[in-house]
Amino acid sequence: MPITPIEVASMAPKSQEVSNYKHQESQKPINDQILIHDKLSHEVKQNSQQAVKTAKGENKEYRYDAKEKGNNSYSGSNSKKKKKEESKEEKNKMKSGSIDIRI
Repeated sequence: MPITPIEVASMAPKSQEVSNYKHQESQKPINDQILIHDKLSHEVKQNSQQAVKTAKGENKEYRYDAKEKGNNSYSGSNSKKKKKEESKEEKNKMKSGSIDIRI
């Protein structure tokens, strides 16, 4: 099919349009990355200036009670120490020479 002079005259402006479209198409991923970066930096800046609310489950509630052992506190009655002392006393009695024999 032959190209007429009218088609040749109209090809030049169309080729410029095509080059603009191709340029925009090739720049789209770069522009998207720039927009994502700007949005993320804006979020980071906003979150750094805003107070952070913690969830209720995130922080443990401390109950300061003398009945239960806390971080550095009361561990209840020292029954373990008393039992150890009693067992030591019994061992000392056995060593002193007392013999218990049942017939």
